Amino acid sequence: MSSITMYRLMLYYLLFLVAVAAVLSFFKLLPYNGVDILLGAFYLVSVCKLVNYLFAKVLKVKTNTESALITGFILSLIFGPAPFLSNIIPLTVVGTLAMASKYLIVWRGRHIFNPAAFGAVASAALFGNGASWWLAGYAVAPFIILGGLLILKKIRRFEMAGVFLLFYIISNPQNILSIPSSPILFFSLVMLVEPLTSPFKKSHQIIYAVLLIVLFYYLFCIL
Repeated sequence: MSSITMYRLMLYYLLFLVAVAAVLSFFKLLPYNGVDILLGAFYLVSVCKLVNYLFAKVLKVKTNTESALITGFILSLIFGPAPFLSNIIPLTVVGTLAMASKYLIVWRGRHIFNPAAFGAVASAALFGNGASWWLAGYAVAPFIILGGLLILKKIRRFEMAGVFLLFYIISNPQNILSIPSSPILFFSLVMLVEPLTSPFKKSHQIIYAVLLIVLFYYLFCIL
């Protein structure tokens, strides 16, 4: 299948997760406001799509609209969900910086950082408030896992995600039972394996996964 098909699959998966999170929240199975989830997702997707279009127009490069939509949905699933109106400025800045990184921080025609991850780091630096990684919990874990396995099958990165999770368990054995309810699932099955910012070769993917878990452990377990 083509890369466009891969992006379409990821887009549907993220849209599905947003809908699931909103429905579970409406039924009080997640402790959030379903309306805020939907508004935040719609707004971030709109910001990312607009900024992506403007950069592509100014720089006169081809653009992938689905990629911008994917970034918007990922951001909505790791930020918030907070009351929409009181959070509109941070959401605008995060979405803008995430998409700007695709065009301004590049190497040999490829963006270096996962745009959503860059947005999370930029938010932490600017506002002192990084990603909340709110999409976690036993109620939503089955949906994350099932969709994530389809993504891994499509992009052939089972080893990469598996190594990352294995080293996470080794470095945090006391947290093994909490993995289904933690944000590590969403990170490893969606953000870690993003094709344009992860290596092509299997050996490089494994090294990349190990380096990221070392960084993850340092940032969250030592600092």
